[in-house]
Amino acid sequence: MPQASPVTADEIVKTNCMLCVNSCGLDAHVKDGRVVKVEGMKEHPLNKGLICPRGNRIVEWEYAPERLLYPQRRVGDGFQRITWDEALSAIISKMNEIKEREGPRAVAIQVGALGAEERESQTLSQRFAAVFGTPNYLNPGI
Repeated sequence: MPQASPVTADEIVKTNCMLCVNSCGLDAHVKDGRVVKVEGMKEHPLNKGLICPRGNRIVEWEYAPERLLYPQRRVGDGFQRITWDEALSAIISKMNEIKEREGPRAVAIQVGALGAEERESQTLSQRFAAVFGTPNYLNPGI
C-alpha cells in the first residue's frame, strides 16, 4: 500500500497553544491558509519543542466538524443560526431584564479554568462584573 505524501507547509507560524495554562510554544504549519500540523517550538523556554497529547491534536480540535462557529438560538426542538449582533442584543436584553427585575446581584459572572488562568479574560470578566454592578465573580481559584 503506498504511503500518502506528507503535506508541506507554505509557512510556519510561531504561536502558543491555548488549551491550558502553560501556553506552550507551537510551530503551526500553514498551507493554503489552514493549519495542517503543529510541532513544539524548540526555542520556547517552557516546552523546548515538546507538546502534550492535547496540544498535539489541536488541529483536529480546530477543524472538528461538530465545533460551533456561529451563535445559535433555540427554535422549537432545534437551533437556528443567528448573527453575532442578534446574539449580543439578546444577551444584553436578557441581562438588563434580570437586572431591572431582580437587581444586579442576581447575576454572577463565572470564568472557567482557562479564563481564570489567562489574565486578559479574567481582567475583562472582573471589569464587566463591576460595571454591571454585581459582586458575584467566580473562578476556580476563588
